[in-house]
Amino acid sequence: AAAFEALRDNMVAYKQATGQAARVFLMNMGSPVSYKVRADFVRNFLEVGGFEVIDQGGFDTIGSAVKAAVDSKAQAVVICSTDALYKDIVEPLTKSLKHAQPDIRIMLAGYPPDDVTDFEEYGMDAFIHASANIYAINEQLQEWLGVGS
Repeated sequence: AAAFEALRDNMVAYKQATGQAARVFLMNMGSPVSYKVRADFVRNFLEVGGFEVIDQGGFDTIGSAVKAAVDSKAQAVVICSTDALYKDIVEPLTKSLKHAQPDIRIMLAGYPPDDVTDFEEYGMDAFIHASANIYAINEQLQEWLGVGS
C-alpha cells in the first residue's frame, strides 16, 4: 500500500505546484456498448495513481475525438473501444493525435496480441488491461508527465 500512497503523494505535490492533477483523456470510440466496460476499468486503474480522468462520452469520428482530446489539454489519452474496432481506428487516431500534440502519451484499453506490434509502431505508449501491472503503468505515466519527486 505504501507504494500506491507514494504515487498519490506525488500527484498531490504536482497538483499543488501546477494547480491541477495530471490529466488523462478517455477517447471512447463508438457506442457505449463498445467502450463502457473498458473506460470504467481504465478510470479505476488510473485514479489509483491520482490522475484526473476526463470522460466526455463516446465519439463517432476520429476528427471529433482528436479535437476533444486536444481541447481538454490532457497530457495523455487512453483509446477505449473493442478489439475489432481498434483494427480500423488505432492507426489514424494515433497519427492524428501525435500530429496535433507531439508530446502526448497514448495508451490503449486492452491488449489485442495480434496487433500490439503494429500499434506500437503507430506510436502506442502502453496498454492497460487486466494483466497489466497497475503500479508500474501508473508510475511510468507519472514519470512521462513530469509528476513525482
